[in-house]
Amino acid sequence: MINLETSIGTSGTSEPKRYRFQAPPSALTALAAAGVDVVTMANNHAKDFGDVGFGQSLAAAADAEAGDPPVSVVGVGADVAEAFAPAVRKVRGTTVAFFGAHSADDSTADPTAHWAAAEGRPGVAVVRDNLGPLIDAIRKTSLTADAVIVFMHWGIEWKTCPSDSQRATVRALADAGAAAVVGSHAHRLQGAGMMNGMYVAYGLGNFVWYRPGPSGVLTLSLLDGRVIGDSWTPAVIGKDGLPLAAKGKKGNRLAADFAQLRDCTDLTQLD
Repeated sequence: MINLETSIGTSGTSEPKRYRFQAPPSALTALAAAGVDVVTMANNHAKDFGDVGFGQSLAAAADAEAGDPPVSVVGVGADVAEAFAPAVRKVRGTTVAFFGAHSADDSTADPTAHWAAAEGRPGVAVVRDNLGPLIDAIRKTSLTADAVIVFMHWGIEWKTCPSDSQRATVRALADAGAAAVVGSHAHRLQGAGMMNGMYVAYGLGNFVWYRPGPSGVLTLSLLDGRVIGDSWTPAVIGKDGLPLAAKGKKGNRLAADFAQLRDCTDLTQLD
């Protein structure tokens, strides 16, 4: 599962923002070919090209879901119910449900809370002032899924420690029964560990990005609906914007740096 930090389409009216991104529908085809199963678009670029561009994003998402192999897009939809609907995958006999949500609470970023999906209004799964729809969806889905994974777009850009809002959201998601919550938006790696029986990776940084820097892939192992193992495969984003796996001493150092980020969280190490 990845966070796709762009709108999908070929036209539309750009929003009055500092950074506006749009990729063609073939981006989802490329992700499918790369082995991606689920994409969250619940972020502060999903509607960069207005309602017209967002309509194209939803159409591309529907085509991707029907593709071979299929890619599910979560965190956006034609209304609030669709935006907060999970993608469900059977993984080696385990039914896993994946959600995407956008906190829209970073005061350093352009405001995007008004993009929230509502009854009869297309938009993003925004949880800035109300976690209710996400909590309700997790609890309902937990009745049929073995495990729920939530990908949050949250936090403050360029910060390596989680914000108070992130910490509060983690506690609420743990109470709702999520098995794991992972996040992005800060463009920095943030700490990972356990909180009230739920696995948390506050920030996975960047994966494909125009600036060189540390990156990586998080792999989780689950048993009976709980995370029992985690593995961080470190990488470095090169000048071409693509990640390259870091091995040997460099890889060990980057893995140790990632583990040390837990020090400024309330998380405990996974046993």
